[in-house]
Amino acid sequence: MSITWVRITASIGVLLLASQVQAALVFHAPYDTDFNDAAGGRTGVSQGGASLTAPAAPQGGTSSVDLTGGADGVTYDIAGGDSVSGNYTIGMWVNSSLGDGGPTATFFGTRSGSDQSFDVKFQGNTVIHGDIGTGSAWLDTSADAGNFDYQAGQWHHIAYSVTPTGYTVYANGFALNSENFGPATPLLFDATHDIAVGAARVNLSENFSGFVDEVKIHDTSLAAAQVQQLAAMDGAVRINTLFSTGVDGGNNVLADGTVGDPHYTLLSVPGGTTDIRVSSSASGFPIGPWLGDNTDSRWIGPNNDADMNGPEGDYTYRTTFSLAGLDEDTAFLMGLWATDNGSVDILVNGVSVGAGQLSSGFGVWTPFVIDASTLPPGTFLDGLNTLDFIVNNLPDSNNPTGLRVQVTGFAKTAVPEPATVATLLLGGMALLRRRKSYRKALAA
Repeated sequence: MSITWVRITASIGVLLLASQVQAALVFHAPYDTDFNDAAGGRTGVSQGGASLTAPAAPQGGTSSVDLTGGADGVTYDIAGGDSVSGNYTIGMWVNSSLGDGGPTATFFGTRSGSDQSFDVKFQGNTVIHGDIGTGSAWLDTSADAGNFDYQAGQWHHIAYSVTPTGYTVYANGFALNSENFGPATPLLFDATHDIAVGAARVNLSENFSGFVDEVKIHDTSLAAAQVQQLAAMDGAVRINTLFSTGVDGGNNVLADGTVGDPHYTLLSVPGGTTDIRVSSSASGFPIGPWLGDNTDSRWIGPNNDADMNGPEGDYTYRTTFSLAGLDEDTAFLMGLWATDNGSVDILVNGVSVGAGQLSSGFGVWTPFVIDASTLPPGTFLDGLNTLDFIVNNLPDSNNPTGLRVQVTGFAKTAVPEPATVATLLLGGMALLRRRKSYRKALAA
Protein backbone atom coordinates (compact mmCIF):
# COMPACT_ATOMS: atom_id res chain seq x y z
CA MET A 1 0.00 0.00 0.00
CA SER A 2 2.80 2.46 0.81
CA ILE A 3 4.30 2.07 -2.69
CA THR A 4 0.93 2.76 -4.27
CA TRP A 5 0.53 6.00 -2.33
CA VAL A 6 4.01 7.24 -3.30
CA ARG A 7 3.23 6.67 -6.99
CA ILE A 8 -0.08 8.53 -6.70
CA THR A 9 1.59 11.51 -4.98
CA ALA A 10 4.25 11.78 -7.72
CA SER A 11 1.61 11.68 -10.44
CA ILE A 12 -0.40 14.46 -8.79
CA GLY A 13 2.64 16.75 -8.91
CA VAL A 14 3.06 16.22 -12.65
CA LEU A 15 -0.65 16.63 -13.29
CA LEU A 16 -0.63 19.96 -11.43
CA LEU A 17 2.12 21.18 -13.75
CA ALA A 18 0.07 20.10 -16.76
CA SER A 19 -3.07 21.78 -15.40
CA GLN A 20 -1.19 25.06 -14.90
CA VAL A 21 -0.03 24.94 -18.52
CA GLN A 22 -3.57 24.14 -19.67
CA ALA A 23 -5.04 27.09 -17.74
CA ALA A 24 -2.88 29.56 -19.68
CA LEU A 25 -3.75 28.07 -23.09
CA VAL A 26 -5.48 30.70 -25.24
CA PHE A 27 -4.97 29.23 -28.72
CA HIS A 28 -4.78 25.60 -29.84
CA ALA A 29 -5.03 24.43 -33.44
CA PRO A 30 -4.87 20.59 -33.36
CA TYR A 31 -5.56 20.26 -37.13
CA ASP A 32 -7.38 16.94 -36.81
CA THR A 33 -10.86 17.67 -38.16
CA ASP A 34 -10.67 21.35 -39.17
CA PHE A 35 -8.44 24.44 -39.10
CA ASN A 36 -10.12 26.09 -36.11
CA ASP A 37 -8.70 27.19 -32.77
CA ALA A 38 -10.12 24.73 -30.22
CA ALA A 39 -9.08 26.83 -27.20
CA GLY A 40 -10.12 30.34 -28.21
CA GLY A 41 -12.86 29.66 -30.76
CA ARG A 42 -11.12 31.52 -33.57
CA THR A 43 -11.92 30.35 -37.09
CA GLY A 44 -9.07 29.11 -39.24
CA VAL A 45 -9.33 29.63 -43.00
CA SER A 46 -7.40 27.54 -45.49
CA GLN A 47 -5.69 29.69 -48.10
CA GLY A 48 -4.29 28.59 -51.45
CA GLY A 49 -5.15 24.93 -51.03
CA ALA A 50 -3.64 24.23 -47.60
CA SER A 51 -5.11 20.91 -46.50
CA LEU A 52 -5.33 18.50 -43.58
CA THR A 53 -3.47 15.26 -44.18
CA ALA A 54 -1.27 12.64 -42.57
CA PRO A 55 1.30 12.56 -41.08
CA ALA A 56 0.33 13.95 -37.71
CA ALA A 57 2.96 15.17 -35.24
CA PRO A 58 4.38 12.56 -32.84
CA GLN A 59 2.00 13.52 -30.04
CA GLY A 60 -0.71 14.93 -32.29
CA GLY A 61 -3.95 13.38 -33.48
CA THR A 62 -4.77 12.15 -36.96
CA SER A 63 -3.50 14.86 -39.31
CA SER A 64 -1.56 18.10 -39.74
CA VAL A 65 -1.55 21.10 -42.10
CA ASP A 66 0.08 20.21 -45.42
CA LEU A 67 1.87 23.24 -46.94
CA THR A 68 3.46 23.26 -50.39
CA GLY A 69 5.68 26.33 -50.07
CA GLY A 70 3.51 28.19 -52.57
CA ALA A 71 0.88 30.78 -51.74
CA ASP A 72 -0.86 28.63 -49.13
CA GLY A 73 -1.36 28.69 -45.37
CA VAL A 74 -3.98 28.99 -42.65
CA THR A 75 -5.09 32.41 -41.45
CA TYR A 76 -6.99 33.64 -38.37
CA ASP A 77 -8.75 37.02 -38.40
CA ILE A 78 -8.30 38.54 -34.94
CA ALA A 79 -11.28 40.51 -33.63
CA GLY A 80 -11.11 43.83 -31.82
CA GLY A 81 -10.17 43.50 -28.17
CA ASP A 82 -8.58 40.10 -28.72
CA SER A 83 -4.84 40.20 -28.07
CA VAL A 84 -1.84 38.53 -26.43
CA SER A 85 1.10 40.68 -25.36
CA GLY A 86 3.68 41.16 -22.63
CA ASN A 87 4.29 37.53 -21.63
CA TYR A 88 3.54 34.71 -24.04
CA THR A 89 4.69 31.31 -25.30
CA ILE A 90 4.17 30.02 -28.83
CA GLY A 91 4.93 26.37 -29.56
CA MET A 92 4.25 23.96 -32.43
CA TRP A 93 5.41 20.82 -34.22
CA VAL A 94 7.14 21.51 -37.56
CA ASN A 95 8.25 19.12 -40.31
CA SER A 96 10.19 20.73 -43.17
CA SER A 97 10.22 19.06 -46.56
CA LEU A 98 13.35 20.98 -47.54
CA GLY A 99 15.75 20.64 -44.61
CA ASP A 100 19.35 21.81 -44.99
CA GLY A 101 19.92 24.34 -47.71
CA GLY A 102 16.24 25.15 -48.13
CA PRO A 103 15.11 28.75 -48.59
CA THR A 104 13.91 30.94 -45.75
CA ALA A 105 10.62 29.41 -44.68
CA THR A 106 8.27 30.96 -42.10
CA PHE A 107 5.96 28.58 -40.27
CA PHE A 108 4.21 31.13 -38.03
CA GLY A 109 3.76 34.89 -38.23
CA THR A 110 1.52 37.76 -37.14
CA ARG A 111 3.02 40.55 -39.25
CA SER A 112 -0.25 41.69 -40.86
CA GLY A 113 -2.21 43.88 -41.36
CA SER A 114 0.43 45.86 -39.40
CA ASP A 115 4.05 44.80 -39.01
CA GLN A 116 6.62 44.64 -36.18
CA SER A 117 5.04 41.87 -34.11
CA PHE A 118 6.30 38.26 -34.38
CA ASP A 119 7.40 35.56 -36.79
CA VAL A 120 9.57 32.41 -36.68
CA LYS A 121 11.24 30.51 -39.51
CA PHE A 122 13.96 28.05 -40.46
CA GLN A 123 16.79 29.95 -42.12
CA GLY A 124 19.89 28.66 -43.85
CA ASN A 125 21.07 25.28 -42.68
CA THR A 126 21.16 25.52 -38.90
CA VAL A 127 19.21 28.58 -37.70
CA ILE A 128 15.82 29.12 -36.09
CA HIS A 129 15.19 32.79 -36.80
CA GLY A 130 12.65 34.96 -34.99
CA ASP A 131 11.53 38.58 -35.07
CA ILE A 132 9.94 40.10 -31.94
CA GLY A 133 8.31 43.53 -31.74
CA THR A 134 5.79 45.64 -29.88
CA GLY A 135 3.44 46.03 -32.86
CA SER A 136 4.85 49.48 -33.58
CA ALA A 137 8.62 48.93 -33.20
CA TRP A 138 11.01 46.01 -33.37
CA LEU A 139 12.63 44.77 -30.16
CA ASP A 140 14.86 42.14 -31.78
CA THR A 141 15.10 41.21 -35.46
CA SER A 142 17.63 38.47 -34.79
CA ALA A 143 15.89 36.53 -32.02
CA ASP A 144 17.73 33.47 -33.23
CA ALA A 145 19.08 30.10 -32.18
CA GLY A 146 21.94 28.74 -34.24
CA ASN A 147 23.68 25.38 -34.12
CA PHE A 148 20.41 23.55 -34.75
CA ASP A 149 20.65 21.09 -37.64
CA TYR A 150 16.99 20.63 -38.53
CA GLN A 151 16.33 17.57 -40.67
CA ALA A 152 14.09 17.24 -43.74
CA GLY A 153 11.13 14.94 -43.23
CA GLN A 154 11.48 14.87 -39.41
CA TRP A 155 9.25 16.42 -36.78
CA HIS A 156 10.74 19.10 -34.50
CA HIS A 157 9.00 20.88 -31.63
CA ILE A 158 9.85 24.62 -31.75
CA ALA A 159 8.84 27.13 -29.06
CA TYR A 160 9.48 30.75 -28.05
CA SER A 161 8.91 31.88 -24.47
CA VAL A 162 8.78 35.69 -24.39
CA THR A 163 8.71 38.24 -21.53
CA PRO A 164 8.92 42.07 -21.40
CA THR A 165 12.69 41.72 -20.93
CA GLY A 166 13.70 38.94 -23.32
CA TYR A 167 13.08 35.54 -24.86
CA THR A 168 14.18 31.89 -24.88
CA VAL A 169 14.15 29.66 -27.97
CA TYR A 170 13.45 25.95 -27.43
CA ALA A 171 13.87 22.97 -29.74
CA ASN A 172 12.55 19.55 -28.72
CA GLY A 173 12.04 20.88 -25.22
CA PHE A 174 15.51 22.30 -24.57
CA ALA A 175 16.70 25.91 -24.57
CA LEU A 176 18.99 26.78 -27.46
CA ASN A 177 19.38 30.50 -26.79
CA SER A 178 18.19 33.24 -24.43
CA GLU A 179 18.65 36.98 -24.92
CA ASN A 180 17.48 40.19 -23.25
CA PHE A 181 15.76 43.30 -24.57
CA GLY A 182 13.49 46.07 -23.29
CA PRO A 183 11.85 46.40 -20.91
CA ALA A 184 8.94 46.74 -23.30
CA THR A 185 5.62 45.09 -24.15
CA PRO A 186 6.15 42.50 -26.91
CA LEU A 187 3.02 41.83 -28.98
CA LEU A 188 2.08 38.45 -30.39
CA PHE A 189 -1.29 39.29 -31.97
CA ASP A 190 -4.16 41.75 -31.86
CA ALA A 191 -6.86 43.13 -34.18
CA THR A 192 -4.25 44.66 -36.48
CA HIS A 193 -1.86 41.69 -36.34
CA ASP A 194 -3.66 38.58 -37.60
CA ILE A 195 -2.27 35.06 -37.32
CA ALA A 196 -0.81 33.15 -40.27
CA VAL A 197 0.36 29.52 -40.03
CA GLY A 198 2.78 28.58 -42.79
CA ALA A 199 3.71 32.18 -43.64
CA ALA A 200 4.89 35.45 -42.10
CA ARG A 201 1.74 37.36 -43.09
CA VAL A 202 -1.83 36.67 -44.13
CA ASN A 203 -0.84 37.66 -47.66
CA LEU A 204 1.17 34.41 -47.50
CA SER A 205 4.73 35.64 -48.01
CA GLU A 206 7.86 33.63 -47.12
CA ASN A 207 5.89 30.40 -47.27
CA PHE A 208 6.76 27.16 -45.53
CA SER A 209 7.04 23.81 -47.30
CA GLY A 210 6.14 20.83 -45.12
CA PHE A 211 3.76 20.15 -42.24
CA VAL A 212 2.71 22.10 -39.15
CA ASP A 213 0.72 20.64 -36.26
CA GLU A 214 -0.47 21.29 -32.71
CA VAL A 215 0.01 25.08 -32.67
CA LYS A 216 -0.40 26.30 -29.08
CA ILE A 217 -0.26 29.81 -27.61
CA HIS A 218 -0.18 30.58 -23.88
CA ASP A 219 -0.65 34.03 -22.39
CA THR A 220 2.28 33.51 -20.03
CA SER A 221 5.98 32.82 -20.35
CA LEU A 222 6.40 29.10 -19.70
CA ALA A 223 9.43 27.56 -18.00
CA ALA A 224 11.47 24.77 -19.56
CA ALA A 225 9.58 21.88 -17.95
CA GLN A 226 6.28 23.40 -19.07
CA VAL A 227 7.56 23.88 -22.63
CA GLN A 228 8.44 20.19 -22.70
CA GLN A 229 4.91 19.38 -21.55
CA LEU A 230 3.56 21.29 -24.60
CA ALA A 231 4.98 18.63 -26.89
CA ALA A 232 3.38 15.73 -25.02
CA MET A 233 -0.09 14.33 -25.54
CA ASP A 234 -2.84 15.29 -23.12
CA GLY A 235 -2.69 13.17 -19.99
CA ALA A 236 0.93 12.12 -20.44
CA VAL A 237 3.34 12.26 -17.48
CA ARG A 238 7.09 12.69 -17.46
CA ILE A 239 9.38 9.65 -17.52
CA ASN A 240 11.36 10.69 -14.45
CA THR A 241 14.07 8.01 -14.81
CA LEU A 242 15.37 9.48 -18.09
CA PHE A 243 18.48 11.69 -17.87
CA SER A 244 20.76 13.73 -20.13
CA THR A 245 24.52 13.12 -20.23
CA GLY A 246 26.67 14.57 -17.48
CA VAL A 247 24.01 15.30 -14.84
CA ASP A 248 23.27 13.98 -11.35
CA GLY A 249 19.98 12.62 -10.04
CA GLY A 250 18.65 16.16 -9.61
CA ASN A 251 19.55 17.11 -13.23
CA ASN A 252 22.42 19.31 -12.05
CA VAL A 253 25.46 19.26 -14.33
CA LEU A 254 28.48 17.37 -13.03
CA ALA A 255 31.84 19.01 -12.42
CA ASP A 256 34.48 19.04 -15.12
CA GLY A 257 36.72 15.98 -14.93
CA THR A 258 34.22 13.85 -13.02
CA VAL A 259 34.95 10.18 -13.63
CA GLY A 260 31.77 8.23 -14.29
CA ASP A 261 28.26 9.25 -15.27
CA PRO A 262 25.52 7.99 -12.90
CA HIS A 263 23.15 7.32 -15.81
CA TYR A 264 25.36 6.34 -18.78
CA THR A 265 27.81 3.50 -19.35
CA LEU A 266 30.30 2.97 -22.18
CA LEU A 267 29.38 -0.52 -23.34
CA SER A 268 31.93 -1.03 -26.08
CA VAL A 269 35.01 0.76 -27.44
CA PRO A 270 37.51 -0.04 -30.23
CA GLY A 271 40.33 0.29 -27.68
CA GLY A 272 41.24 1.98 -24.41
CA THR A 273 39.11 2.33 -21.29
CA THR A 274 35.34 2.01 -20.89
CA ASP A 275 35.42 4.44 -17.95
CA ILE A 276 33.56 7.68 -18.67
CA ARG A 277 34.91 11.19 -18.15
CA VAL A 278 32.75 14.34 -17.94
CA SER A 279 34.06 17.40 -19.78
CA SER A 280 33.18 21.11 -19.69
CA SER A 281 34.74 24.33 -20.97
CA ALA A 282 36.85 24.45 -17.80
CA SER A 283 39.13 21.90 -19.49
CA GLY A 284 39.45 23.99 -22.64
CA PHE A 285 40.00 21.88 -25.77
CA PRO A 286 38.05 20.05 -27.18
CA ILE A 287 35.27 22.39 -25.94
CA GLY A 288 35.38 25.23 -28.44
CA PRO A 289 35.14 23.15 -31.53
CA TRP A 290 32.60 21.12 -29.52
CA LEU A 291 29.33 22.74 -28.42
CA GLY A 292 29.82 24.88 -25.32
CA ASP A 293 28.44 24.55 -21.81
CA ASN A 294 24.84 24.94 -20.71
CA THR A 295 22.86 23.96 -17.60
CA ASP A 296 21.15 20.92 -19.17
CA SER A 297 24.01 18.53 -20.01
CA ARG A 298 27.74 17.90 -20.32
CA TRP A 299 29.95 16.08 -22.84
CA ILE A 300 31.03 12.59 -21.85
CA GLY A 301 33.70 10.36 -23.39
CA PRO A 302 36.31 7.70 -22.64
CA ASN A 303 38.58 8.59 -19.70
CA ASN A 304 41.79 7.82 -21.57
CA ASP A 305 43.10 11.33 -20.82
CA ALA A 306 41.85 14.85 -20.14
CA ASP A 307 41.01 15.41 -23.83
CA MET A 308 39.07 12.11 -24.02
CA ASN A 309 41.22 10.85 -26.90
CA GLY A 310 40.41 7.46 -28.35
CA PRO A 311 41.17 5.29 -31.39
CA GLU A 312 39.13 5.11 -34.58
CA GLY A 313 35.94 3.06 -34.42
CA ASP A 314 32.51 2.77 -32.82
CA TYR A 315 31.69 3.66 -29.22
CA THR A 316 28.36 2.51 -27.75
CA TYR A 317 26.90 4.48 -24.84
CA ARG A 318 23.91 3.15 -22.91
CA THR A 319 21.40 4.64 -20.51
CA THR A 320 18.38 2.93 -18.99
CA PHE A 321 14.96 4.14 -17.93
CA SER A 322 11.83 2.58 -16.47
CA LEU A 323 8.27 2.63 -17.78
CA ALA A 324 6.91 0.77 -14.74
CA GLY A 325 3.40 2.00 -14.06
CA LEU A 326 3.24 3.72 -17.46
CA ASP A 327 1.69 2.63 -20.75
CA GLU A 328 4.69 1.64 -22.89
CA ASP A 329 2.63 1.89 -26.08
CA THR A 330 2.34 5.67 -25.53
CA ALA A 331 6.03 6.24 -24.72
CA PHE A 332 7.61 9.23 -26.45
CA LEU A 333 11.18 10.56 -26.21
CA MET A 334 12.59 13.73 -27.73
CA GLY A 335 15.82 15.59 -27.48
CA LEU A 336 19.06 16.80 -29.05
CA TRP A 337 22.41 15.10 -29.53
CA ALA A 338 25.92 15.85 -30.73
CA THR A 339 28.91 13.58 -31.33
CA ASP A 340 32.59 13.48 -32.20
CA ASN A 341 32.90 12.50 -34.92
CA GLY A 342 29.77 11.11 -36.49
CA SER A 343 27.01 8.76 -35.38
CA VAL A 344 25.90 5.28 -36.37
CA ASP A 345 22.49 4.80 -34.77
CA ILE A 346 20.14 5.19 -31.82
CA LEU A 347 18.70 1.96 -30.41
CA VAL A 348 15.75 1.38 -28.09
CA ASN A 349 16.00 -2.11 -26.61
CA GLY A 350 18.13 -3.03 -29.61
CA VAL A 351 15.69 -1.63 -32.20
CA SER A 352 17.09 0.99 -34.60
CA VAL A 353 15.35 4.37 -34.37
CA GLY A 354 18.08 6.66 -35.69
CA ALA A 355 17.19 6.78 -39.40
CA GLY A 356 16.87 10.36 -40.62
CA GLN A 357 18.03 11.89 -37.34
CA LEU A 358 21.68 10.87 -36.98
CA SER A 359 24.01 13.37 -35.34
CA SER A 360 25.69 15.83 -37.69
CA GLY A 361 28.79 16.16 -35.53
CA PHE A 362 30.16 18.11 -32.57
CA GLY A 363 29.42 21.71 -33.57
CA VAL A 364 25.62 21.53 -33.91
CA TRP A 365 22.67 19.99 -32.13
CA THR A 366 20.77 17.35 -34.12
CA PRO A 367 17.18 16.81 -32.99
CA PHE A 368 15.65 13.36 -32.49
CA VAL A 369 12.18 12.02 -31.72
CA ILE A 370 11.39 8.44 -30.69
CA ASP A 371 7.66 7.68 -30.71
CA ALA A 372 6.21 4.28 -29.81
CA SER A 373 3.36 4.76 -32.28
CA THR A 374 5.80 4.72 -35.24
CA LEU A 375 7.90 1.75 -34.06
CA PRO A 376 7.31 -2.01 -34.21
CA PRO A 377 4.87 -3.16 -31.50
CA GLY A 378 6.66 -4.09 -28.32
CA THR A 379 9.71 -1.88 -28.91
CA PHE A 380 9.19 -0.15 -25.56
CA LEU A 381 8.87 -2.44 -22.54
CA ASP A 382 6.86 -2.37 -19.36
CA GLY A 383 9.67 -1.92 -16.87
CA LEU A 384 13.35 -1.38 -17.64
CA ASN A 385 14.31 -0.11 -21.12
CA THR A 386 17.70 0.52 -22.74
CA LEU A 387 18.62 3.50 -24.91
CA ASP A 388 21.90 3.24 -26.85
CA PHE A 389 23.76 5.99 -28.72
CA ILE A 390 26.45 4.71 -31.10
CA VAL A 391 29.25 7.17 -31.97
CA ASN A 392 31.96 6.76 -34.61
CA ASN A 393 35.40 8.30 -34.17
CA LEU A 394 37.77 9.30 -37.01
CA PRO A 395 40.57 9.36 -38.24
CA ASP A 396 42.82 6.40 -37.50
CA SER A 397 45.05 8.16 -34.96
CA ASN A 398 43.96 8.86 -31.35
CA ASN A 399 41.85 12.02 -31.16
CA PRO A 400 38.98 13.39 -29.02
CA THR A 401 35.69 11.50 -29.11
CA GLY A 402 32.55 12.15 -27.12
CA LEU A 403 28.77 12.18 -26.78
CA ARG A 404 26.35 14.88 -25.67
CA VAL A 405 22.64 14.07 -25.20
CA GLN A 406 19.73 16.12 -23.92
CA VAL A 407 16.61 13.99 -23.62
CA THR A 408 13.19 14.00 -22.01
CA GLY A 409 10.20 11.71 -22.36
CA PHE A 410 6.53 11.20 -21.56
CA ALA A 411 3.97 8.42 -21.44
CA LYS A 412 0.45 7.94 -20.19
CA THR A 413 -0.18 6.23 -16.88
CA ALA A 414 -0.96 2.54 -17.31
CA VAL A 415 -4.61 1.60 -16.87
CA PRO A 416 -4.95 -1.46 -14.56
CA GLU A 417 -6.53 -4.58 -16.02
CA PRO A 418 -10.16 -5.09 -14.91
CA ALA A 419 -9.18 -8.17 -12.93
CA THR A 420 -6.50 -6.17 -11.10
CA VAL A 421 -8.99 -3.41 -10.27
CA ALA A 422 -11.47 -5.97 -8.98
CA THR A 423 -8.79 -7.58 -6.82
CA LEU A 424 -7.81 -4.21 -5.35
CA LEU A 425 -11.43 -3.36 -4.62
CA LEU A 426 -12.05 -6.72 -2.95
CA GLY A 427 -8.86 -6.32 -0.94
CA GLY A 428 -9.91 -2.86 0.17
CA MET A 429 -13.37 -4.08 1.18
CA ALA A 430 -11.84 -6.93 3.17
CA LEU A 431 -9.54 -4.50 4.95
CA LEU A 432 -12.48 -2.29 5.87
CA ARG A 433 -14.37 -5.29 7.25
CA ARG A 434 -11.37 -6.29 9.38
CA ARG A 435 -11.11 -2.75 10.75
CA LYS A 436 -14.80 -2.69 11.64
CA SER A 437 -14.48 -6.07 13.38
CA TYR A 438 -11.45 -4.82 15.31
CA ARG A 439 -13.29 -1.68 16.45
CA LYS A 440 -16.28 -3.75 17.61
CA ALA A 441 -13.96 -6.03 19.58
CA LEU A 442 -12.40 -3.04 21.30
CA ALA A 443 -15.81 -1.63 22.16
CA ALA A 444 -17.06 -4.95 23.61
